[in-house]
Amino acid sequence: MLCPLAGAGASKEKLSQAKQNMLQYSPTGKVPVLIDHELDITICESLAILLHVAELFPDYKLLPVDLPSKSLCLSACAEMHSGFSALRQHFSMNCLMVAKVHGQRVLESNEDVRNDIKRLCELISGLKATYGAESASGHLFNHFTVADCMFAPVAIRFNTYCPDYRSDIFDKYPVAVEYFKSLYRNPMVQEWIAEARLEGPSLKIAKYEEFSDDFLQH
Repeated sequence: MLCPLAGAGASKEKLSQAKQNMLQYSPTGKVPVLIDHELDITICESLAILLHVAELFPDYKLLPVDLPSKSLCLSACAEMHSGFSALRQHFSMNCLMVAKVHGQRVLESNEDVRNDIKRLCELISGLKATYGAESASGHLFNHFTVADCMFAPVAIRFNTYCPDYRSDIFDKYPVAVEYFKSLYRNPMVQEWIAEARLEGPSLKIAKYEEFSDDFLQH
């Protein structure tokens, strides 16, 4: 479901109208939202949507089968869903922008973001060492699961703000860095980015574009 966002120079009235338009589809006025027409239900929140899809398609094993793996998979998803607020705030989601200058400034000065990245890398490294070490495709649990879905936006953020992973934090976690790079290259993630390119400039939001290298260097 696409979200009808207002353009870069949108007024408060246009933003309000965009919210009203979204309320036609999402009771929270936010995305993501999944409308299951066959069951006649609307599901909000990314984690709930993923668990719903996992139930619909059990053959894909989007949740690991054995209990320890499943429990840790759900734990990682829940932590990603509710945590890492500093990372979200300072590395806002924008899959089409290059913002290395802003990213480097944040990594050098913001301890909360650094702590979020440290925890993320520790989490990924631990899961890969225990469950995903044999995965040639780089997945956390040796095959694609809901956990990889939850961490895909992080992989996109890192590609936007620190694509070369130049930081003393990343230097300590090569396994996590390789995971995020591999996840970014995943065909489904690339399809997501390709779809974003089709939206066009009218859906850009000015306050997020201001972090781009093109803006900061002019």
